[in-house]
Amino acid sequence: MMIISTSIDSFNRNTVTVGTVVARLQTSPAIMRSTELRAATLKMYSEPLLTAGKKIALAGEKILALTKEREADYWGGGLSLCGANIRNAGDSIAQAGASCKNKWGKELVVDEMRESAVCLKEAAEMIRKHQLVGGEEDVLRTMNVSTIATVLGEFGEVTEEVAFAFLTGRGGGLVEEFEKGSDCLSRLGDLFAEVKGLEEAAALFRQSRNIFEKIKLLE
Repeated sequence: MMIISTSIDSFNRNTVTVGTVVARLQTSPAIMRSTELRAATLKMYSEPLLTAGKKIALAGEKILALTKEREADYWGGGLSLCGANIRNAGDSIAQAGASCKNKWGKELVVDEMRESAVCLKEAAEMIRKHQLVGGEEDVLRTMNVSTIATVLGEFGEVTEEVAFAFLTGRGGGLVEEFEKGSDCLSRLGDLFAEVKGLEEAAALFRQSRNIFEKIKLLE
């Protein structure tokens, strides 16, 4: 009986509860430094991603606006749906930037960047394969549709790579990814500049490209 009592007393003295472990981890200098580093790494991407995302979303809106000018001919066609998906991709990138402000927001950042990749690839599919509507043919005839679709797909791959880098904790070493993103945005600016009525969209892509260039300097 005494042995059992002693064993129980010994167990009680030496047992570490889950709450105790969590408390110790939260106050561990090493863990705190790691958390602060991740938070700082995320935060430095916040403003540029937020700003670039808004500009990309607005570029998509400008493409949509062109289709709305002749609603009976353009609305609901491949160009219209491409613009909507570019807008949604920009919104997701902007939301990723907003989530970077939260030190626990890594999962949200990853989800939003992945969503932007889905939207960009969908935009590429819409402008490449979707059935054209009426007068859209007149506009698309002046566009390098195949190249635009290719670049949109490549940009989607870039945002997916950024998402994976954040997921695996490689934030802070994304020079290559943002360099590729910068190149995609530059090419989109040049391609849309060739289309009458989409000069503003082209300018917004180029402004976003300049922001991606600045992100490289943060690395």
